[in-house]
Amino acid sequence: MMANAIPKAFFAYPSQSPLREAIQQAVRDLSARRQVSIQTWEEFQSVGQVIISTICDAIDKAQLFFADLTGLNPNVMFELGYAIARDKRIWLIFDDTYTSEKSMFDQLKVLTTVGHVPCCNSEDIVSGFYKDNPIAEIEKTIFRTEIEPILTPGGSHHNVLYLKSQHENQAAMRVSRLLEQRLSKKITVDDPRESTVHTLAWYGSHVFDCSGLICHFMSHDRKGAYLQTARHSLVCGMAHGFRKPLLMLAEGDFWSPIDYRDHLKHYETSTQAISYLNQWLADIEQDLRTKQEASEVTQAAQLATDLKNLRFGEYVAENEAESLVDRYFVETAEYADALNGRQTLFVGRKGSGKTANLMQLEADLSERKQNLVCVIKPERYQMLGIVDLLRHFQTRKDKGYAIESLWKFLLLTEIANTAFHFPSSPIEAVEQDFFKFVEENHAIIREDFSTRLETCVQNLQRAVSDLSDGNSYLSISEALHSGILKELRGELAKFLSKKQRVAILIDNLDQAWERQNDIEALSEILWGLLDVARQLPEQLQRQANIQLSLAIFLRSDIFYRIRKVAHEPDKMPYSLLKWDSTELLCSIIEERFLSTFKTASGPEVLWNQYFCPTVNEISTRDYILETILKRPRDIIFFVNAAVTTAINGRHPRIEEEDILVAEKEYSQYAFESVNVENTLPDINLEDVLYEFVGMSAILTRSEVLDTLQEAGISDEEKIEQMIEVLHDLTFLGMEVEEDTFVFSDAPEESRKNKTRARRFARQKGKEERFQIHRAFQAFLETT
Repeated sequence: MMANAIPKAFFAYPSQSPLREAIQQAVRDLSARRQVSIQTWEEFQSVGQVIISTICDAIDKAQLFFADLTGLNPNVMFELGYAIARDKRIWLIFDDTYTSEKSMFDQLKVLTTVGHVPCCNSEDIVSGFYKDNPIAEIEKTIFRTEIEPILTPGGSHHNVLYLKSQHENQAAMRVSRLLEQRLSKKITVDDPRESTVHTLAWYGSHVFDCSGLICHFMSHDRKGAYLQTARHSLVCGMAHGFRKPLLMLAEGDFWSPIDYRDHLKHYETSTQAISYLNQWLADIEQDLRTKQEASEVTQAAQLATDLKNLRFGEYVAENEAESLVDRYFVETAEYADALNGRQTLFVGRKGSGKTANLMQLEADLSERKQNLVCVIKPERYQMLGIVDLLRHFQTRKDKGYAIESLWKFLLLTEIANTAFHFPSSPIEAVEQDFFKFVEENHAIIREDFSTRLETCVQNLQRAVSDLSDGNSYLSISEALHSGILKELRGELAKFLSKKQRVAILIDNLDQAWERQNDIEALSEILWGLLDVARQLPEQLQRQANIQLSLAIFLRSDIFYRIRKVAHEPDKMPYSLLKWDSTELLCSIIEERFLSTFKTASGPEVLWNQYFCPTVNEISTRDYILETILKRPRDIIFFVNAAVTTAINGRHPRIEEEDILVAEKEYSQYAFESVNVENTLPDINLEDVLYEFVGMSAILTRSEVLDTLQEAGISDEEKIEQMIEVLHDLTFLGMEVEEDTFVFSDAPEESRKNKTRARRFARQKGKEERFQIHRAFQAFLETT
C-alpha cells in the first residue's frame, strides 16, 4: 500500500439486516473522515442482481473486510470465508440484542476466536471502529495469525475435504459411499454427527492443503440446517478464496444464496447427485495421483525440528487411515485378541479406538495372501430398515429366525463376494467351479453389501404378509434364498480349503442408534449376529478345515443399554477397549512424534524439548493425563490444540499458558462429544449438563438432585437413571475415600464404586459426594 493512501474496505451485510440503515449511515460517517474508503455490496447491484465474481473482485482490491454477522446470512458467511482466504484484515459487527440470533452465533462456535463489535445503531458501529482501529493493525489477518502458522510444511495432506450433511438422505448416503470407494484413504471427512467443534484454524488449514472440497447442503427445513448452512458457507468461501476445486451439492428444495447460486448443483434424485460427483471427480483423481508421485519423491527429506513441524495427526481415525496404519498404530491386548481370533465382540466408548483397531486389523490380516478379509460397514438408514422390519413380526420366534437367516445370508454372500474379487493365481478347477456358481447367481451374490442388505430387507418385508398362513419359516427362507445358500456354503467350503483364515470385520452397527428407537429390536439384531458368529465357523469347519473369525466393534453405551434387555446377557462375552494405563495412553502421541522425528532418541525428547516442564506445579505430561477422558481421541485433540495455540502465539515451545488455553478448547470438545452418548430416550442430556455451569466441582447428593430437578427431571426413578448415566459417562465421579473420587465407564465397576461410596458416606455419617470430571470443568466454569 502506498504511503498516505487511504485503505480500502468492503462491507458485507444481509439485505434484510436490522442494521442495514445503521451500516449505511456509519459508512457515510467513516468515509467522510477520509481514514478509510468503504464500499458496500449494494454498490455492485445491477438491475437487482449481484454477481459474485464482481463481489470477489472488490474484496480482492480491498485491504479490509467488514461484515455484519447478525443472522449468520449464508451470503455474508461465504464472503467472510473468501476474505479470510484472501488474507484480508477482518472486522465484524453483530447486533446481539436479538436473543435468538445471539444464541445461534454462540452455537456456531467456529468463530469463537474472532472478535466482534456488539452494536445496534450507527454510533455503536463508528465508535466500535475507532476503538478497535483495524487500520492500525491492517497486517493482522486471520490467515496470518491463525491459519498460516499451522499449515503442514510442504502441504502434505492432499486429501479431498468432504463436508457431510448432518442428515444423510439417499443422495448423501450414495455420495458418501462413492467417495469412500473412489478416494479410499485420500479423503478427510467433516461429519457433524462426530464433532461440531472444529476450529476456524482447522478448517482453514485443511482447506488450504486439500486438493478439492465437496460440500453437501441439506434442506432448510431439516433440523440443524440453519447452523450447518452458515458453517458450510464460510468454509466454501474459503475454498473459493484459496482457488480450490469446489463442488456444492444441495437437495432440490434448498434455497440457494445469491453468492454461490451459479456454483451450486441442485439435484432431484440421488442419481443426479452422483452424476455431478462423477464429473467433478475425474480431474480431482488425476491431481491426487500427480501429488502422490511428487510426495513419494520428497518423503526422504529431513524435517526441521521446530514447533511448526510438530504434528500428531487427526483425532478422528477415519481422517488419517494411511498414516495410522502405516506409521503409528499402538497395539493393545484387545487388539491381539482380535488379531488372533480369540474374541468376537469389542466394545468401547466413542473415541476409544474401535475404528482404528478395525483399520489396522484389515491391514495386518490382508498382508497374508492366504487370508481372506471382509469388512462390513452397514449404512445408518439400512440398519434402521432392519429395526423397522422386526416390528412387523408377531412372535419372538419369527423375529429370531428372520434375523439369524438375514445375517447368515449377508455374511456368506460377503465372503463369496470378497473371494470372487480376489482370485488366486493360477486359478484351479475348484476355483473355476466357484466362480461359475457365483456368476450364475450374480443378482444374489455379486452386488455390494449395501445393495444386498437393501434387497434382503425388501424381500423380508414382502414375506411378512405371508406369516399369517402358518408358513413363516418357509416364507423367510424363500425370501433369503435358503436353497442357494446351502449350495453356496458347500462351494465356499471347497474354495476356501486352501485359505489360512477368513476374517470378517464389522463396524457401524451403532449407526441405527437413536434414543427413540426400539431398543428390543436393536437387541435382536445384535444377538442374532452374535449367534451366527458362533454357528458359522462351526458349520464351515465341519465341511472343510476353514478358520473363520469375526470381530464386531460396538459403542459401549449402546452395548450396555442393549444388554439390559437381553434374555441371556451372560452369553455375550466381550472385550472392553480401555486406556487405564497412562503409559499406554501417552504412547498414542509419543509414537506419532517418533514416526515424524525418526532421529529423536526417545519419547522423552517430546516432553523435554517441546513442552514446558510443569503446569500449575504439576508435570505437564501428568497435567494433561489428569485433565482428559482416558481415550486416544481426547489426548490427540488436547495436544493438537496446545501446539496450535503455541504456534499462533509465536512461542518456541508449548508454554503453560498454551496448555491452559488448550484445556478450555478441549473441555468444550469433551462436553460436545459426550452429548451423543445419552441412552435415555426422553431426556435432553445437553440441557442437564448446562445446569452444572458455575457450580462447585465437588457436589453433595442433595446438590446433584436439586440440579437435575432444575433441569426439569422430577420423577424419582428418572433422576436415579440420570445419575447412573452421568456415572457411566464419567461426568460424575464418586467419593470412595476421603477426597478420593473415582470415575468409571463400565457398569460392573460402576456398581462396585457405588457400593464403596455408600459405605464410605455411612461410615462418615455424611452425604455422598460427587465430583465433576476435570475434562468438563473448564467449559462449565466450575469453582
